[in-house]
Amino acid sequence: MRPEFARAFTNEFFRSFRHCLHFMDPEIRIAYMILELGNKYGKPVQGAQDRIKIELPLSREELANYVGVTRETISRKFSKFERLGIIEIKGTREITILNLQKLNEYID
Repeated sequence: MRPEFARAFTNEFFRSFRHCLHFMDPEIRIAYMILELGNKYGKPVQGAQDRIKIELPLSREELANYVGVTRETISRKFSKFERLGIIEIKGTREITILNLQKLNEYID
């Protein structure tokens, strides 16, 4: 496959996919975003099976814009996921996924 075609296809795929995400519940969109960030930026936590540490490349405001919600909604949902034992928040730029299975259940 030619690189320019692959790039165009990938860009169109993600543009369509992001459009579909806007029809989902905000909680599902945020759960998906956390998984996506984990896949792209996450690193396994040594000695902790299935835990993934993510150094966030974006501010909460930028994350909110990415999924089409307010910064307050991002903060509330992060807090909810933390109370449920799904993630752990450290500061403003670090998330650890504690329970990948539960996070995936939000998407299914």
